Amino acid sequence: AGPQLDTDGDGQGDLCDSDDDGDGMPDSFEDQNGLDSLDSTDAGSDADSDGASNLDEYLAGTDPTADDYPPRLIVPEDIVVVSQGPLTPVDLGQASAFDSKDGNIVPDVDNAGPFPPGRNEVTWSASDEAGNTSTASQKVDVIPLITISGDEVVVEGEDGAFTITLNGAPIAYPVEVSLEVAGTAESASDHSMTNQTIVLEQDREAIISFSTVDDGVGEGPEVLRVSLDSPSGAALGSPDEVSVTIAELNVAPRLSLTILQNGEPVPLIYTDQGEVTIRVSVDDANPQDSHSTDWSATDNRLSRSVDDNKPMDFVFDPTQLLEDVYQVAVTVSDDGME
Repeated sequence: AGPQLDTDGDGQGDLCDSDDDGDGMPDSFEDQNGLDSLDSTDAGSDADSDGASNLDEYLAGTDPTADDYPPRLIVPEDIVVVSQGPLTPVDLGQASAFDSKDGNIVPDVDNAGPFPPGRNEVTWSASDEAGNTSTASQKVDVIPLITISGDEVVVEGEDGAFTITLNGAPIAYPVEVSLEVAGTAESASDHSMTNQTIVLEQDREAIISFSTVDDGVGEGPEVLRVSLDSPSGAALGSPDEVSVTIAELNVAPRLSLTILQNGEPVPLIYTDQGEVTIRVSVDDANPQDSHSTDWSATDNRLSRSVDDNKPMDFVFDPTQLLEDVYQVAVTVSDDGME
């Protein structure tokens, strides 16, 4: 007689509920839903055209007279791409969906990119006219780039360092990369760098320190080159090689300027936003050197206020300035001997 309805809630089928046509659906169920209790063929039909037969709807406890089944959703395969920068555009492909009642449906995606490095997951969804919704996910793995810091100068006998950096999260740790050492400077006799493998266990950067040897021989500048090779879990970015010049004589300092207004870094200054400071930062391969500044090439419309506590800074009041572009120039000299 097939499954029985439990109309009295005692946990057992009602013996009084018959299945006269033997189609697996009780007569009461067929009568309640407009089906023919004497016609067994209606078990395989789909009264509401939602893709499930009347018998399947009975067995599932769904309504054979209403569309209560979601569309069938197919999403594209997972994707793996190499990062192009902080964000990478990705062609996700196209998902498809079909509903037995409403036909083809165009799915939506919650994030079409671009995507940062690392593991990303997008969700596709498709809804039919009755509001039934299917969802499915697609993984988008963006392999990060690994780079090495720029060229530098180290005075013979001093220590140096460079930085290996990922431009974003890896898909999984660890990330490994080989360091290949070359150049006119020789390992052991001129520096401590050797071929090695760097492993990032949980960080996005590694600082690699090395020492140089003051051999007392006047050889002139020598070059140590370190290049990245065979990364695992990352792809080579640019730069992937650093050149370190090992110098025997005094080296000119390297400079950078920062504009601050009211103590905060700014790209533009405003006449009503307070005092302006042009700060010069000095990177000198000769750590024992002292430095002095010459701001004389700076636009003379900028009137410098000297701060004894910050002798390297150029400080001025912008209140009386007109809207314009003003040139700031500085020369930094050290007291090192050639």
